[in-house]
Amino acid sequence: MIRECWGNEKYYKNFPMKRIFIFGVEKSDTKNVEILQKEHAEFDDILLGDFIDHFHNLTFKDSIIFTWAENHCESKFLFKGRIFN
Repeated sequence: MIRECWGNEKYYKNFPMKRIFIFGVEKSDTKNVEILQKEHAEFDDILLGDFIDHFHNLTFKDSIIFTWAENHCESKFLFKGRIFN
């Protein structure tokens, strides 16, 4: 849904952006790993970490996004948000 609404790059034509989703999923959870890998192959916007996706592991997500940004971006700004359900 985010790809189709506020996270769609078409709404930011004057501001180059790259939307990235970060998920923690244990490698032993092969079903979810496979689902997320297929989605990444389609949209090229998912980073996977080998940990349980839980509130107490948000620092792992911080580390992943900052490492990714340092190695793949030339950006002045980075926005990291959280989706609540």
